[in-house]
Amino acid sequence: MKKFALFIILLLTAGCAIQYNMHAANYSVAPARVNPAPIKAAIVVPEASTVKTIVRGEITNVIPEGQYIREMSRKYLSYAFQDILLINGKPYPSGIDAVFTPEIEDVSFEGIMVALGFGMKFTANVTLKGTLVTPDNMIIWEGTTRASNTSRSVVSPAIPTEDLRSEAYAEALAECFKKMEEEIEVSGEIKRFAAGLVRQPAVAAAPAAAQPAQDYYRTAAGIKDKKPWLGLSVQDYTSDPKFQRITRFADAVTAGALVSVVENGGPADAGGIRAGDIISAVNGKPVTNAKALVDIVAAAKVNDYLDITAYRPITGKYNKYVKLGEKAEMAAAPAAPAVQQATVPAPVEDVNLPPYREDAYAVVIGIDYKGRSDVPHLNYAAQDAKNIYSILTDKRYGGIDPANTTLLINEKATRNGIIAALRNIRTWKGYIYVYYSGHGAPITEGDAYKDAVLIPYDAVISDTASMDETSVRLSYLQDMVDNSKAEGVMVALDACFTGGGKSIVAKGGKPLVGMMVNRELIKTSGSGKVILTSSAGNQQSWEDDSEYKSGIFSHFLEEGMKGVAGSTVWVNVKELAAYVKDNVAKAAHRLKGEEQEPQLIGDGDFAVSRNWEKFKVADTELAKDKLKKAFTAGLINADQLSRAVGELSNKVRTKLLDAFLDGSLDAKNFGALY
Repeated sequence: MKKFALFIILLLTAGCAIQYNMHAANYSVAPARVNPAPIKAAIVVPEASTVKTIVRGEITNVIPEGQYIREMSRKYLSYAFQDILLINGKPYPSGIDAVFTPEIEDVSFEGIMVALGFGMKFTANVTLKGTLVTPDNMIIWEGTTRASNTSRSVVSPAIPTEDLRSEAYAEALAECFKKMEEEIEVSGEIKRFAAGLVRQPAVAAAPAAAQPAQDYYRTAAGIKDKKPWLGLSVQDYTSDPKFQRITRFADAVTAGALVSVVENGGPADAGGIRAGDIISAVNGKPVTNAKALVDIVAAAKVNDYLDITAYRPITGKYNKYVKLGEKAEMAAAPAAPAVQQATVPAPVEDVNLPPYREDAYAVVIGIDYKGRSDVPHLNYAAQDAKNIYSILTDKRYGGIDPANTTLLINEKATRNGIIAALRNIRTWKGYIYVYYSGHGAPITEGDAYKDAVLIPYDAVISDTASMDETSVRLSYLQDMVDNSKAEGVMVALDACFTGGGKSIVAKGGKPLVGMMVNRELIKTSGSGKVILTSSAGNQQSWEDDSEYKSGIFSHFLEEGMKGVAGSTVWVNVKELAAYVKDNVAKAAHRLKGEEQEPQLIGDGDFAVSRNWEKFKVADTELAKDKLKKAFTAGLINADQLSRAVGELSNKVRTKLLDAFLDGSLDAKNFGALY
């Protein structure tokens, strides 16, 4: 520690430069113990060895910033948020709701002489800034706190200057953290953000049955032909203290089905389930062991969606929608240790799927309002959204990683939930796809249309003002699109805004009140921004109960995205819009006797999804893989394999080979004819 006589301190005013290397000092400020915001926050803190240098004239203060911020964040912010994790920066851990960054913005010191100039004390003035953002860096809240504190007075010819500065600074900074803790509690922005977070209720799992851990391979294989297939192997999981320690953000899980193997390309893989996850509930029903999951899958139907609640070490609880597939009956494998990998032979026609697209994101929303007695129900909006989600996240078509996709269905599609999801449009880069199926409504001012809204599940529709305040304005969606940094944005709205002042329309229509989305209510600016609406002008958007059992617009959107609309390997947005516009108009006229003409607003020429059948033919590696599998299965001979592989390098192929590669000719018949 440096000590300076009083005359040395006085000499500082004559231009002598000096540096104070301060140390971490004790402080007495207690946390406010406020009601924490129900947010799982990652706190960005510097390394403990980080120092902050502040120069004021001839005086330099070196402060142990890292040690102070880490210690005080842990002490005070643990009362501000439901759960915290200290991190050093990006990449942010998954499973968090928000990221909080405390920053010492300004520091100043005032030296005060006491005891007729024979003593000293110091006052520290500190400004602390706090910023709370979403994991994709959208600002939720910013706050600044200030505090001052004065050190003890020391009367001595040898004055411990650095001790005095450190004491004053530590107390002032601690007071700043306490004030920030209190401001977080009362922040309306943080409360609204927290209210919009969508989480599954905690599942009280029963103790696991006492039995040896074993893999249930029949879960992966399916029970019989055309029975539901999840595409994973599981074993019993029982409470393990080690798991509970590393599951930072999860409620304690005592029992469940531990995923030991996820089959590549299967439903679970496409839905984002990973080996090591612990499934604790399906469709709200507790899963206490592996057999419980097997029974739930066996009782379901092919193409059903399972709402799976699971835990992932480190990142914690998550929720996924997984669409069940089907697979031919497999012989049940004998019980085996967890380390043994269960494998399911792929059919000869299967090929290796391409990886997920790294630059694609999606928001999918579907609301049928069947839990609301005051809102006209829709028959297929929720299911249509699930189908679109399935296509977008299927590696064959949309190829978007489920981790980059938000699906909001019915009760989860609240106003705050929708806004939180749409905020991502502004910051995501690459390509963004947004789908909404549900009611729409106008906001009017006198006889003039002012704006239009999408109706969330929790909207209040008792009067226009309440509906405006509790819905999502199209102008908000348009602002997100216009200010997006993405290379391409496509928004598809299966909603209409017609009705001529009526609050309810004839059965089968999809408006609530008002007028249809048109170029006056929503538009785009800049290239690469496209909005595809389900109808135009004064038209309604129809659902069909007889043939499609879907929204007519959504039915053809699904077909187009699965490749029908594409002339090449990729379906681009213009091709998709043309396909939808042509077929929806014809179908609405045929089935409903009504006009429904989808509208393309904006301009863009980017890909939406793959034409999988053409992709398989065009991709040489996939074609070779399919041929090799046919050869391994004994369905073609070595000469046929060699001849076909050689033919792949030709620009023009035989019709037989193309038919085999696109799936219209199976391997057995290909071998007999080729």
